[in-house]
Parts: sequence; structure tokens; C-alpha cells
Amino acid sequence: MSIKVRIPTPLQSITKNKSEVEIETAKDIKDLIEKLEEKYPGIKERLLDENGNLRRFINFFVNEEDIRFLDGINTTLKDGDEVSIIPAIAGGSLLNVQCSTFNGKWFNFQKLKVYNNAIEFVSDIYILTKKFPKEELYGIVNQIRRASISISLNIAEGSSSSKTEFRRYLRMARGSICECVALLEISLKLKYISVDEYKNYYQKCASLSQMISALIKSLNIEH
Repeated sequence: MSIKVRIPTPLQSITKNKSEVEIETAKDIKDLIEKLEEKYPGIKERLLDENGNLRRFINFFVNEEDIRFLDGINTTLKDGDEVSIIPAIAGGSLLNVQCSTFNGKWFNFQKLKVYNNAIEFVSDIYILTKKFPKEELYGIVNQIRRASISISLNIAEGSSSSKTEFRRYLRMARGSICECVALLEISLKLKYISVDEYKNYYQKCASLSQMISALIKSLNIEH
């Protein structure tokens, strides 16, 4: 058997216009990329940055499971696995991918940088809390995941309303950020995260809060 790899349209020029290729064997995603490079020179630099990390706007799925919630680039592979390489839509793409899935039609909120950053924040929170104790699955883990999701949901829902309503939703999104900060601090106190992790995620929260405040201000001065 072999490992089937689905190739997105922007990379098919490298794989000789093939939308699917097969690799005989690979121990993990990192090894798979090396094997792809051997067969299709030039694909590696489109998938990995100069430090050997996956590029920000490239997602890998193994049997429909996002590797960000598995072991990342070290996610193990076995014969018969199916790997999909998916360029991220939100926030633009390194591969200059257009949203063909939606025939080029975007919801307005998807064009907002703060929305795209909020979506990335959700992924970051899920990755961070994956290592939390199992007994916290329905405690802190559930609470901080819901709070992080609420940020992007409020931005999306509020964008379809009047400016007054949108501002209200944005303030609720900012409230969810504050909730995340409190939960991060609790996680630090309980030694679920390190000081460096706390500082990193605190900065992410601060950045999102500043962006939302700027958006609220812009809505206040627009006529």
C-alpha cells in the first residue's frame, strides 16, 4: 500500500498537473514532505519556511484530522493514510489562493483582519489546551475554547447588523478576550502553562483587543 496525497490547485503545476499523488512510505508529515520534494522538486519550499516549519497559510489533514490538533509536522503516518494539503482561505494565502470553493463570493467579515486573527487565535487555543489535564476537559479547557470561539462569532454576527449593533457585538467580542486573559492567568497559577506561554497568549489577546477597539473607533467616526 501507499500514502495518498491530495494536492491543491496552486501546487499542481509542480506535481505535473496531478491533483493526487502517491508516496510509497513516510514515517511522518515531515518525512512525507521530503519524499514529495524528491519526486516534485520545489514543492518543499512552498510548504515549509526557512526554519523547517509549516508555512502559516498551509494546513495538513491526515484522514480528515487537522495535524495542528495531532502532533503537527511530527504526526505519524502509515500505509493507507490519506493526506490533504489545504491552503488556508482566511487572511490571504502565501500561495495567492482565491476562494474558488465559494465562486469568489466572500462574506464581508471574512475580509476583516481582526476576524482572521481571531480565527487563528482559536486554533492556537485548541493547540495550547490539548496538553491540559483530562479532568479539565469540561472545566478550563471547555471555557477558554468557548471564549476564544466567541470572539470570531461576535465579529461575524455583528457585521451583518447596523453600525450601532456591530459596535455592541464588538464589545462582546472584547469581553470574550478578557475572559480568555482571566482563564490564561488561572492556567498559569495551576501550572498548566509556562510563563512564556502566558506572555505569548496574553500578547495575542492584547493585540486582538486593540484591533477591535480600533474597529469600534472607526465605526464611531464613519458617517
